[in-house]
Amino acid sequence: PNLLQVGANSHSASKAFAHDPVPWLIKRGWSATLLEPQPGAAASLRRQYARSRAVRVVQAAFCANLT
Repeated sequence: PNLLQVGANSHSASKAFAHDPVPWLIKRGWSATLLEPQPGAAASLRRQYARSRAVRVVQAAFCANLT
C-alpha cells in the first residue's frame, strides 16, 4: 500500500501527534509520500526516513486559487 500525507509535520513522538497513524503504517511496510511545507519539519522527516526508500518527503504546499 501507498499513502499521501498532506501536512505531515515532523512525525514527532510527542503526545500532541499521537493520533497520527502514518508513522505506524510506515513501520508496517507502507510506502509514503509526505508533503510538508515547513522547512524544519521537512528536514526532520528527511532525517527520520533517510534509510527508507519507501518514504518520499516533498517540501511543498498547495492551495486553491480563490480569485
